[in-house]
Amino acid sequence: MKKVFIYEIKKLLIPLVIYLIIMSILGCTILVFDTTVAWTHFTSLYGLFLLFLIIGIVYKTFTYNKKRISADMTYSLPVTKRELFVGKYLAAIASLVVMAVIFTLVCLIIFALAYVSRAFEYSTTAGQTLDVQLEYFLLGVLIQIAITIPMFNFILLFYYKANTVLDGIVYVGLGLAIVFLVSQIIIDNADSGFSMFPLLIYVEAPKYFFEDPFLHQPRIDNVSLFTTIFIIYAILGYLISIYLIWFSKKDCSIRTQGLSNGIFGYRVFLPLTAGLIPILIVINSGHVEIIPLWYILIGIALFIGYCIYHRNVKFNKESYIVFASTLGFNFFVLMIWMITQI
Repeated sequence: MKKVFIYEIKKLLIPLVIYLIIMSILGCTILVFDTTVAWTHFTSLYGLFLLFLIIGIVYKTFTYNKKRISADMTYSLPVTKRELFVGKYLAAIASLVVMAVIFTLVCLIIFALAYVSRAFEYSTTAGQTLDVQLEYFLLGVLIQIAITIPMFNFILLFYYKANTVLDGIVYVGLGLAIVFLVSQIIIDNADSGFSMFPLLIYVEAPKYFFEDPFLHQPRIDNVSLFTTIFIIYAILGYLISIYLIWFSKKDCSIRTQGLSNGIFGYRVFLPLTAGLIPILIVINSGHVEIIPLWYILIGIALFIGYCIYHRNVKFNKESYIVFASTLGFNFFVLMIWMITQI
């Protein structure tokens, strides 16, 4: 396991350095064209940095079981499957933490330089002051680091369970969509008035935990509900790591590049996603005239999803039944809602 860990760290080193340089240049470029210095710019940049970092590390480290040759070669190494997975997993987590700390220092340096520059400009203008809430950035960094591992585990779970790279990408999209839809339905049903889109929340989350530094009021109406959902999401993310380590022992190269027809995948993700969308529409939409359009779009997207699943426009019997049942459920939900609006 130690050798696997060291090998993965070496493999990730050059891509991580290049990525760090690119994001650092981007951070400097943004501030060059920005007329203010605010902590929100840095938390957003920091969140995007970690998000793209997670996606890149998952792809670079855990694609070995998506191609038959690499899977056979990897599983033939003199280590158990669990040791192999844990070595890769620890290397990925270590890379995330180290990169998070380094980029925190980079952001602080950029922030300091921007602050000194803007403070000088403001000091030469009568009646203007520069109010920088640096503590919000530091608190935001701590929150984002705390949820980096849960976000990593969610994305890794969806990607790792797929048999091919394409299926892994689709799984990540569908999995995060389900997390969003379930969370947003709960939130909208409680009339809390904020979005729970996972990627947006991951990037912008810190600001929702604090009062607006200028308006001195909460940024959202129901901070407690937001915090509760966020904590549950984080706990689930950490528990996923236990499941992944347990499942890694059962993994094998036989499933590589085969049809991803497990329960955890298209068979559940497609109908569940398509079934949750009309529920969210019913809760939020006040325009009856757009409901037929939504129904058509959901049907087309569901059909495309099953085509990707089967790699063909022809499905098996189970998929035809589930496809028809999902469309029937959507039609029933949307029609009932339209009738109540007339």
